[in-house]
Amino acid sequence: MHPTCYAFESTAVAPCIILEITELVNSYMIWVGSTESDLSSSDRSTIEQQIALGRLANDWACAMPPLGPDKPSVGTSLYRSSSTDLVRFRKQIFLSVDVTTSFGNPSDLNHVLLEMERNVAKTLKALQDGPRGLIIE
Repeated sequence: MHPTCYAFESTAVAPCIILEITELVNSYMIWVGSTESDLSSSDRSTIEQQIALGRLANDWACAMPPLGPDKPSVGTSLYRSSSTDLVRFRKQIFLSVDVTTSFGNPSDLNHVLLEMERNVAKTLKALQDGPRGLIIE
């Protein structure tokens, strides 16, 4: 059980997003956070140092995939698509989010959370489809 670390470039609406995924038996443990530093081209140790500065497991959300095709998924809704992601990935997900940047406008936070959600979904799909341990954009 070794966590895989990723960093995504900052955008016009979101700071650099860092992500750590630990794949367990039939589940993922995910920590996602933001940082003011652009780490997208950094090596693994630099990203891990930044992750260590975050608030890992300060708050957790948990979701379980449906037990059958006609059964609903069960979980804590963190944003808007928790149930559809569960059906797609078919694994229990433990998620901790750390947004340390202060935002003057609440809509800016919504943009950051949406960007985080997109990056988590894209990364989980890449983990299911391809090689592990790569830093992707």
